[in-house]
Amino acid sequence: MGADPYIAEIMPFAGNCAIRGWALCDGQILSISQNNALFSLLGTTYGGDGRTMFGLPYLRGRSIVHVGRGLGLSEIRLGERGGCENHTMTI
Repeated sequence: MGADPYIAEIMPFAGNCAIRGWALCDGQILSISQNNALFSLLGTTYGGDGRTMFGLPYLRGRSIVHVGRGLGLSEIRLGERGGCENHTMTI
């Protein structure tokens, strides 16, 4: 990581509170007027009314997957959720 993080950067963190200047990806709703640059990137993809409030992604118990279509896979859109908590694999 460089000295200055990118706006909307997601960083793994092994703690239960946000580091100063960061926010947890726990679905919280933030004020647009206090976080205008972040809102300009996220919009209402993760919630909020788009007038005064917007949401952060909810990533508790989830993994991050990039948008787009992988070879032979379905397209994933920004903010889309998928998968299941448990999966049994057979060999």
